[in-house]
This record gives sequence, structure tokens and C-alpha cells, in this order.
Amino acid sequence: MIGLFDGGGRMVTSASPPGDYIVRAIVAAQGQLAGRVVRTLRKIATVR
Repeated sequence: MIGLFDGGGRMVTSASPPGDYIVRAIVAAQGQLAGRVVRTLRKIATVR
């Protein structure tokens, strides 16, 4: 049976300079690799 699952996480980016960051997640179920995700997170500078 194939099910759908949702996961989440948090990253503190306040101390990081603006730029592109690679975010990776590896998902395992019962000790077996279930999937991998790689995304780019772009932090932009704000004018204050």
C-alpha cells in the first residue's frame, strides 16, 4: 500500500547572508530509502 506523508522542518536564516542555499532531505521508512529531495532556497537582501 502506498500512502502519502507530510513532513516539515525549520531553519534559522537570520544569521546567514543573502544568497542561494541548497536544501536536501532524505526520507527513510523502516530503514529503507524512500526518497530524496533537493531544492534551492534563495534569501534576498531587504532594505530597511
